[in-house]
Amino acid sequence: MVFGHEKDRWIFLGLGKTTRVSARYFNGELLCLFETAKGVDEFRFDREANEWVLSLQFSEETFDSLEWQGYKPSSFILSPGIDPRRAFYAQIQSFEVREMDLFRQFFRGRCILVTGTNGKSSLAARAAFLLEKHLGEGPVFLGGNFGRPMLDICGNHFAAAVLEISSFQAERLKSAQFDLGVLLNLSPDHLDRYATAQQYYEAKLRLLDRCALVAIPSDLPVSYFRASESLIKFESESSQRVILRSLFEKLSKIWNFKLQEDLFDQLPNLPHRLERKQLENGAWIINDSKATNVESTLYALKQIQPEFSRILLILGGKSKGGDFSRIASMLRPSDEAHLYGQAREEIGASFERAGKECLKYKSLSELLKFFQSKLKAEDCLLLAPACASFDEFRNYEERGRFFFESFPKAS
Repeated sequence: MVFGHEKDRWIFLGLGKTTRVSARYFNGELLCLFETAKGVDEFRFDREANEWVLSLQFSEETFDSLEWQGYKPSSFILSPGIDPRRAFYAQIQSFEVREMDLFRQFFRGRCILVTGTNGKSSLAARAAFLLEKHLGEGPVFLGGNFGRPMLDICGNHFAAAVLEISSFQAERLKSAQFDLGVLLNLSPDHLDRYATAQQYYEAKLRLLDRCALVAIPSDLPVSYFRASESLIKFESESSQRVILRSLFEKLSKIWNFKLQEDLFDQLPNLPHRLERKQLENGAWIINDSKATNVESTLYALKQIQPEFSRILLILGGKSKGGDFSRIASMLRPSDEAHLYGQAREEIGASFERAGKECLKYKSLSELLKFFQSKLKAEDCLLLAPACASFDEFRNYEERGRFFFESFPKAS
């Protein structure tokens, strides 16, 4: 056990990966409250069985209608997906403990934070790879919004840590301090949660205020001032290799290691990021399930279009907002758009306004069944959905696996 005492009570809001993995690191009584379509479920953590067990159900309740007085005093840990602007939050705000503050309470070593609208998972994974190789002091923890839940660091020794941080996590930073914060890029996203793009930008920028050294693109869409000695700037069109090279040149002087140039030619790639397989008839299927917003999909098209004369683009899932007409405008006359899931009507309306035809399907399963016998040798079927996966899948990884598994003869 790491956090708290036997008489403490901890209440997790949300039953995601963080709640499931982190429970074993807390002393005292552990509860979890989880909103469903039917109400609010209460779970208690059974230490002997090492699992969460359903204990109560509040039918037709939500967090906003729930009576919170009976749960006080407790320490509340909110899932990042729960919006602190909701009405109930004012009732528990003074009892909240921030996940990133707990992380920093336990791990005081060297730590890099990576955020941005697109590409942050790739940069975080590559930064962790480079840091482990350069330091040569043991494993580097990779977690946060990507990889392992950040409190899972409590289980082992790590030489350093790299955390990918979403806007939902960044806006909840309170007192923790970090060594380096990287803001890779900024464009409108999560407009289903933030009223304006400016609110989204401000959530991201909050992260930088907690870092001794920051790195930002030279053309940020918002103003940000930082003294030059603690600021690294890079061109927004730079490759991740170039960006990482400039970051590690600076870190080598601060953390006293020798820069190894050959490592920048060995940067790893991520699964579900432009992964490709070829079918027996010569057609290609490309899994970019991690493209969960408009900018990511535009990036995928930019990379793939020069290689293929005809792209069959799959869009859909749960909308996060954004201007889908920009995708329609980038498609060539030979390309097609196929829409599925909750967002199909919203995306379809944007495409119609842009004068681009599209086909619609209720689910990804229905869409892929349509294609299983219809792909031609010159085709490229690209899954770059521009939406979250939560209407049909638990996460983008499950969606990507389902896509590939629908074509068992691909290699």
